[in-house]
Amino acid sequence: MSFASSIIFPFIRGLFPQKEDTSEKYTPEIFQSFHREENAEDRFVHDKCLKYAGNRELDIYYPEKDTPRRGTVIYSSGGGFISDFHRYYSTRRFAWKMARDGFVVVVPRYRLGLRDLGKHSKLKFGRVLSKAISAAAEDTMLVTRFLLDRAEELDVDRDKMILVGSSSGAFPSLQCDMERSKGSEMARRILPADFSYAAVISLCGAVFSSGRPRYGSGTPSPTLFIHGTGDNMVSYLRCTLFGYGLYGPDAIVREFRRKKAPYRFMRFVGQGHSVAARYMSIYQNILRFIDQAVNKKDLSGTDEYIREPLRKPIFLDYANPIVLYKSVLSKMNPKPLED
Repeated sequence: MSFASSIIFPFIRGLFPQKEDTSEKYTPEIFQSFHREENAEDRFVHDKCLKYAGNRELDIYYPEKDTPRRGTVIYSSGGGFISDFHRYYSTRRFAWKMARDGFVVVVPRYRLGLRDLGKHSKLKFGRVLSKAISAAAEDTMLVTRFLLDRAEELDVDRDKMILVGSSSGAFPSLQCDMERSKGSEMARRILPADFSYAAVISLCGAVFSSGRPRYGSGTPSPTLFIHGTGDNMVSYLRCTLFGYGLYGPDAIVREFRRKKAPYRFMRFVGQGHSVAARYMSIYQNILRFIDQAVNKKDLSGTDEYIREPLRKPIFLDYANPIVLYKSVLSKMNPKPLED
């Protein structure tokens, strides 16, 4: 384990296509304009801001009165475990839209385990990344427990809890459900023994494992995987050494098939990490899957290959993750959360 951890970083780096140095193309201004910060005319505002697990904030968006309720969504935004996008325009627009369509939407801040990545030895990257994903998954469980314990007060349906995550926010969603299913120590400590999520939606996420992902004796929640087959940021397949490392959705669904667990996999052929930001363009697909899962309709494993040859890539599709970290994410300094 320690040997694999000590050399996984250079191994991962070697897997990325070596392209010209495009550092000058990636700036905080470009990145923020992509997500567009809030302004005085922005109407996508939350209804409540509460604290869970100490000083960690969560925002709640409620449906309008008389809107039929469809469930409760815990939405984890991206940011590479380095930056905090939970109140960026793109995050709040998505949360507001889901609320208007009948969901109570909870957007939490979670611990950013890679925010001090530059202070760690590159040889320990595997271990640092593993801890970052585990901390974010634990926060997702803590948010879940917070909502379950205050369900009546917060108008939350305990039987219709849904995890949605984009990019790094999809990691804790997938990891959390895997830990719940196999009954890990963390899950037993935080979640009720009989609890399960109604659905999980992953936009370009993965899980960290020391071997092939296993869901134990439990059953994975119905999961919608959305991923580009050409993603350089989060592997579509897996990025491991001796079985230790990241497992993308192509590897995860093999376990779903083995357990005959319900899933749908939208594979965007040849596309990169910008798929993680397409939650609005495929919004109806997400709603349809959630409604089918919540209503327990037949959701046997389905794989869909989507080809869009005329779609133009954006900077997230050809960005090198190392360059992106150095040029943008390392310069964004959110207020740290307590461990």
